Amino acid sequence: MDNYLMYLRMQDDIKYLERNNTWNNIWIVTMTLFLIIIMIACIFSVGITHASAFYPALFLAVFLIYMYARFFPKIKITFTELKKKLYKFFQKKK
Repeated sequence: MDNYLMYLRMQDDIKYLERNNTWNNIWIVTMTLFLIIIMIACIFSVGITHASAFYPALFLAVFLIYMYARFFPKIKITFTELKKKLYKFFQKKK
């Protein structure tokens, strides 16, 4: 009985993870826009010289790392599905 209840709980957790959460999507868009605004403000406030070119690049790197970390699982799943489809396609051609 305990195993069955654990199974049901795991299924409920999986359903929760698969659901699209509206607040999560709003947070992603808000955070992305905020990071873009900070990056643009940094570029205009500092000005591009040899000594200060590091700061806009740093903010851009933080932005890119955030985007990569946030969307990596979806990118990975999509890449795996694409890889399987292409593998099957080329196997049929042989």
